[in-house]
Amino acid sequence: MSIHELYCMVSLHFRKCRLAAREIEENEKSIDMSLVSWMFRLAALAERLKATEDKIQKIKDGKIDSEKLLEQSQVFKGEPNIRRDISNQKVSSGLRRPSSLPVMKSHAKEIKRQKQRLEKQEKAKQREMERAAKRVEKSGFFGSAPFEPKPFRPMPLPKIPGIGLNEVELKRLLMDEAKSRGDMTEAGIIAAESAQENIRRFFKLKGLEADLRNKEQGAREPRSGPSDETRKKLREKRKKRE
Repeated sequence: MSIHELYCMVSLHFRKCRLAAREIEENEKSIDMSLVSWMFRLAALAERLKATEDKIQKIKDGKIDSEKLLEQSQVFKGEPNIRRDISNQKVSSGLRRPSSLPVMKSHAKEIKRQKQRLEKQEKAKQREMERAAKRVEKSGFFGSAPFEPKPFRPMPLPKIPGIGLNEVELKRLLMDEAKSRGDMTEAGIIAAESAQENIRRFFKLKGLEADLRNKEQGAREPRSGPSDETRKKLREKRKKRE
């Protein structure tokens, strides 16, 4: 609710109390001090609401520094309440300039909580990056030393030929490599990729696309033995003997 809406509500109740007090005064020739007390309280509250709206506008216009308000809210915080008026004759404050309602206290607490949450998330991300970087370094696959692919040997599952890791280990390695660079989005994409896509990504990172294409196309070494012409002559000789 806006300050204007609150002010209208207070004004409505003030007018209701005034009309009720006037009716009692005219009909019963008496004064209801309870209604009078409420009128004074509502009038003071209305003035405080106006002062609050004025203060908010000054904050928006830059005439009041919000940082100073936050600093003032912390002054004497936690001090014990050692002085109290416990007498039956309390001194009234009398007529004075109305003070505004608290404006920034609750908002400042919310900003503080949001800042703490963001700092906690950033620390968690930094820890995950450091752990992922250590796991990548420990694996020895990505580093300053040149990568020498392992010789291709038929290996039973779950190990991947030419890499020496199974599908789960390869996926974890690629995700750690992405996390070590701070790219959590790419790590999520890798987690959703298939094993074949992970293999393609691995060889792409190592700059071995050509080797991967040769393996996929089933490239083979030239067949050893006599040439096609020599084989033809040998077949003709066998036919003559028969």
